[in-house]
Amino acid sequence: TPSGRRFGSRIAARFIHSSVNADPSAKIPDDTGEKVTPTPTEEPTQAPVYTDKTAHRYEDYVTNYLLFGLEQINGGSRSDAMLLVSLNTKDNTIKLTSFMRDTYVTIPGHNRNKLNAAYGYGGPDLLVDVLENTYDIEIEGYASVNFTSLEAIVDRLGGIDLELGEAEAKYLRNTNYISKPENRTVQAGMNHMNGNQVLGYCRVRKVSTLGGANNDYGRTVRHRRVIKAIIEQFKNSSYLDMLSIAKDCLGYLETNVTEDQIADALYKVVENKMFESESMRLPADNYFRDSGRAGINGITYALVIDDYIDKNIEAFHQFLFLDPTPTPTGEATPSPSEGSGP
Repeated sequence: TPSGRRFGSRIAARFIHSSVNADPSAKIPDDTGEKVTPTPTEEPTQAPVYTDKTAHRYEDYVTNYLLFGLEQINGGSRSDAMLLVSLNTKDNTIKLTSFMRDTYVTIPGHNRNKLNAAYGYGGPDLLVDVLENTYDIEIEGYASVNFTSLEAIVDRLGGIDLELGEAEAKYLRNTNYISKPENRTVQAGMNHMNGNQVLGYCRVRKVSTLGGANNDYGRTVRHRRVIKAIIEQFKNSSYLDMLSIAKDCLGYLETNVTEDQIADALYKVVENKMFESESMRLPADNYFRDSGRAGINGITYALVIDDYIDKNIEAFHQFLFLDPTPTPTGEATPSPSEGSGP
């Protein structure tokens, strides 16, 4: 019954909340390596990306939570992976939106910089503020993991299955993205990958994904594929193992999501049978330009959306809120999604 499912969601939420609020300092060490800190950049000549808003777009049929992966090295922190998970009870889908880390944005109280610098300047609250202001949305909560935690989660699951293209596999075998040389054994095709291998896969942007996406576009595709593979691996565990795995893995998360929010999200997913996912990436295709500045390894320094911010917001809201798409005649048609899956 609905009341029984709501009660079950409450019990599960209590378990989840007690697990994620374990003291992270004992379980989530900083990543090791060279220090990385945000570097202020010159103010561009274009108009600001957004103006301050007193309120952002909110609909009661959409609930948004931000997931992000942190690079934490010797005290420095950047959010190198940012994924918005949205529960939509209007079309009963889970929508995944990747934010490209090199998007050039206004960061309140600081010079303009790439999106992934916001966390380093002001932690998760500032990152959430920047995303809300830039794309006119409300974000109800967040959860994060760092590199070390991702490796541990994948290993606790016993590894996950990922398919690699020939270029990806060759690159991972011949670079240090997989930090441990003994793990540089991946091949084109399906691979059962451990945490160290998966972390290396998530960081790649120099070669195309299976399917042809390159640079940071390809990396955001990889992030969504990893999330889906983690879910699939967990679903394939025995019921007896699920409880233990969940408790261990949740202990690696840092979050501000409350027990009530977790219970509500679980209930929405179960009650509305949200078994399908749809995905998109921001900035959207054709609605940004390269800064013209070369970054590390020749990869574009930043993606400028100043002249396209309204178009990005419109495309995002069509995907997220199911806003109609205007036609040349002024009539409106339903907005198509990017598609289901990763």
